[in-house]
Order: sequence, then structure tokens, then C-alpha cells
Amino acid sequence: MRKFCKLGGLIVALLFVSCGTTPQILDTAVFYRRDLPITVVYETTVSNPEAIPLGGGTTFQGNGVLNRASRYTFIVSPKGGAKMDLLTITTCHREFSGEKLTPGFFGKNQYKYEYIPVVGVEDVPQCLIRMNVLDAKSGKHAWALFDVQDDETTLPARVTCNGEVSRSEGVSICQSRKGLLQRLVFDEEVDFVPSNCFIDTPKGRVLELKIPLGECVFAFRGKDSGRLHRLTTVGYEGLLIRETD
Repeated sequence: MRKFCKLGGLIVALLFVSCGTTPQILDTAVFYRRDLPITVVYETTVSNPEAIPLGGGTTFQGNGVLNRASRYTFIVSPKGGAKMDLLTITTCHREFSGEKLTPGFFGKNQYKYEYIPVVGVEDVPQCLIRMNVLDAKSGKHAWALFDVQDDETTLPARVTCNGEVSRSEGVSICQSRKGLLQRLVFDEEVDFVPSNCFIDTPKGRVLELKIPLGECVFAFRGKDSGRLHRLTTVGYEGLLIRETD
């Protein structure tokens, strides 16, 4: 009888916890991690007009550096059942917005956007691409940020960001929690090109920086070659729960 009472009390406690669970509330003052899944298909690359499109595309989780191309197909796929009550896609030149977007392929919660950069306006260095998905009912908003490789920013670096190591050919993005230490190792000694965001001066070929809050763009110039490297940092301070579909 005593064991039964203990078991019954446990069940009641679990039910109480379950019923008391409330959805996560979005804090508009918090800069959240950019984690909107975007699949990108490059249709014709600038460097090779005969290039074959990538099979199913490359999927990014909220940020990345894209190859140069004359046309892109962006497939936006919010996680956790988030509805696209409002989708915005913004560059240095344009803003697209769509409201109450209906499900796409085979009823999936997706939206396809064809992006053809305007020559001389959007195919220039540091024309960042931002995507925002807003869910009016649940508040499951999501964001993405992309930069594009260009012919003027070509100083390579080995980028160690948030536990992952990659090779950048001149343009890089690093997203991590604000204040965490990240590292770039360049192919030659570099100087810091002053900007609105402050970081410590690189030591020779090595840059170690604590990620500042929000978005910052930095540039570095090779002392020997004069080539440039552009780094965009995304420092978040909050995570949103993404339930599995």
C-alpha cells in the first residue's frame, strides 16, 4: 500500500509538471542565434558559366558564405512547426516580403525564392543577405545571414569557430555565443582595417577574438600581398527552443 501511494504521488507530480509547462516566450531585447535552415542551389556560377547546378543544394543552419553566382534558389524551411506569417529577404539593395505563405513542395512548410543579384549593385563586396521568418501566433521567429565570396576579398584563413574548423578563401562568417573566444590563422601576417567594431590587433598571422554581441564586420589586409579578408561575426545571447517536426 505504501509503495502504491508513492507511485501514485509520483504520477500526480509528473502530471502537474506536464500541465504547468508553458511555451518559451520571446524576449525582444535578446539577440537570438541565427538558425533558420536555408537550402541554396547555385544555378550558374560566375567563374564557370557551364557549371552544373548542385544536386539538391547545400543546406545552411542560419548562416554561411555563398559562392558567387548569377542566380540562386533559396528554399526556406523553418523548424519546429513555425509558420511563415511574414518572410522578409533583404540585401543591400532590395527587400522582399511575403505574408501568410502557403506550404510548398508536397505540403511541406517551405518557400522557394529565386534571387538574381543586380549587376553592379548586389554582386559587390559585403552585400549581406538577411532572411527573417516571423510566426505571429507562437513567436517561433527565425533568422539567417549570408555573405558572398567576391573577387576583391581573397586572403585565405583557417577559421576555428564554435568548435568547427574550416578553410576560408577570403570571406568568412563566425557565429557563437557572445564573449566566447574564436581564432583565425591567416596565410601571412595581417593588419586590422579599422571599423565600427573593435577587436584586439592580430598577432602576426593569428587573430583571437571574443565574439561581440550582434553583427560586426571586420577586414584584415595581408602585409605582403595586400589582399583582404572579410570576417562577419554573429554574437548571440539567447537560444530559442526548436521542437522537432
